[in-house]
Amino acid sequence: MKEHNIKIKMFLAGDRDGPSCYYRGYELARILSGKDVNVEIRPSHIPTYPRRKSKFAKLYLYTLNFLKRLSEIFRIKKDEIIFIQTAIAFWGSPVLEWIIKNILGNKIILDIDDAYFIYKPPGLQKILGPWRSRILVKLSDAVIVGSHYLEEYARKYNPNVYLVPTSVDAEKHMPLSKANKPVIIGWIGNPTGLRYLNILKESLEALTKRCDFEFRIIGANEYETDVPAFKGVKVKLIQWSRETEWQEISKFDIGVMPLYDTEWEKGKCAFKAIQYMVLGIPAVGSPIGENRYLIKDGINGFLAGNADEWINKLELLIKDESLRWIVGAKGRETVLKNYSLHANAKRVLKAITY
Repeated sequence: MKEHNIKIKMFLAGDRDGPSCYYRGYELARILSGKDVNVEIRPSHIPTYPRRKSKFAKLYLYTLNFLKRLSEIFRIKKDEIIFIQTAIAFWGSPVLEWIIKNILGNKIILDIDDAYFIYKPPGLQKILGPWRSRILVKLSDAVIVGSHYLEEYARKYNPNVYLVPTSVDAEKHMPLSKANKPVIIGWIGNPTGLRYLNILKESLEALTKRCDFEFRIIGANEYETDVPAFKGVKVKLIQWSRETEWQEISKFDIGVMPLYDTEWEKGKCAFKAIQYMVLGIPAVGSPIGENRYLIKDGINGFLAGNADEWINKLELLIKDESLRWIVGAKGRETVLKNYSLHANAKRVLKAITY
């Protein structure tokens, strides 16, 4: 296909509040859109992070979403390329994708940034989850993945796989000078990720006896009760919003990305660390999944695999401001080279127009 007059319709898995939807959807569309490429975004009809709801309320939302998606696909034009993030609907068999490919005859590009093929929620989805993922990968004309682990999985079922990390606009997000006292260690994430902070509990509590620091958590929002009870640690909760996200991250001196060592986490795309690094903030992460490819221990960041390593590496950064600047600068170099939104948008366009 020639790269002109390209029409792309994006079916996203959430709305603008979801990091994956925003950076792999809205931001990507912003860079791709131009005189030769037209991108139309169709966000999910369910909020990315809805408040806690009953099973019946969720069933209603999912059913309504499915019906609305069904009505949308019959408005697809013949010359549109269909970009699907994860899946068009939240549950059930990939019937909507099958209709697009086999009845409407449109080209499908599937984007995956989490290991949904091993995700086993309750009920019928225990069967449909992994099975649906395989069918979607096989059905698609090309698959875009956000990590090496996801690439390995997708290549089992589809030869046209493109590794495109979740990327940031490095031209918009620049390092800022700061003189925080005490030093600020920070974490940003969505409410479902708050469980990872339990990994840091023992280390941060021990670190308070050796260093002066503040721990900031961005993204708990109405889920404050899910934040671990850190004893003796100065903790500050920051309300997340799309408008203030980068401003708040830029205040960090050190950014952390703890992860459990499970199959689900191996598919993670290391985006928290990428956010820290583009701002010249040294990142410390668990040596799990994409973190192992992004972070070169002691050079552009640090990897910490147990409580002692978390304590020692965080203490090193807290006490040495010059080290923070050196490691942070190397981290930004890494992002500019491999995780730039403008450069990786070209790789997405190549996958779409192969």
